[in-house]
Amino acid sequence: MEITRQENGQVMGSVEFCLDEGIVDDLFVAPKFRRLGIGSSLLKACEEEGQKEGLPILVCRFHTGEEGMYELLTHCGWSAPVTYTTLYRFDVSLFNPPWFDPPPSLPHKYQFFPWRALSPSERALIERQEKSGTFPLELSPIDPDDPYEPLTSVGLRYEGELAGWVITHKEGPDKIRYGSFFLYREHRGSGAAAALLTEAIRLQKISPFRWSFFEVNPLLSPLYWERFAKKRLEPYAMAIEHGLKSWKKI
Repeated sequence: MEITRQENGQVMGSVEFCLDEGIVDDLFVAPKFRRLGIGSSLLKACEEEGQKEGLPILVCRFHTGEEGMYELLTHCGWSAPVTYTTLYRFDVSLFNPPWFDPPPSLPHKYQFFPWRALSPSERALIERQEKSGTFPLELSPIDPDDPYEPLTSVGLRYEGELAGWVITHKEGPDKIRYGSFFLYREHRGSGAAAALLTEAIRLQKISPFRWSFFEVNPLLSPLYWERFAKKRLEPYAMAIEHGLKSWKKI
């Protein structure tokens, strides 16, 4: 639900509040209305809605660079913010690090395939593994509410068996998000991870999508993805943003 504060038909501030999960997102106050208590009143409104639903705690998410959030949250009795995710932003037309050209070699017996060519049996396998907890739900390549981008999503097979994937999502006419990067445990350390991600970036370079961002969540992302991002992406990112969260018992 969206909560707003208005004056004479003009929006002074707004916030998105998810009642199901108790998450406060996208809190914004127009510059000329800041330091007038608008932000505090929006947070208070979220707290009141949460109390009506019987929620024990609320979580507020925001990014580095959002002016005044630290001060606002402290003033309203929320916890000190902590980092929960890192975003690496790129202009793919300028992305040419030394390791990209020539690209890492794909190890023997591995094969790329376009994700749209995923077989029914492979899809059924993923659905079973999703239920059994083989990988975190956040890394699942199948999400009807967040469809994949077919031009830049890539799968990996080893001797004909599914070995991993890079799934991207369209965020705008010229922007994609790298949402899920996963290799089954037995294929990690083979060199296939670097080759797989490089293939997805290569496809982006010949697609209409100039802009992209990668997200690394230290609580959910595999360790190999964190290491890869730190070593091979961070030095060449146009911008790096940290997602922060704060919480409050209500």
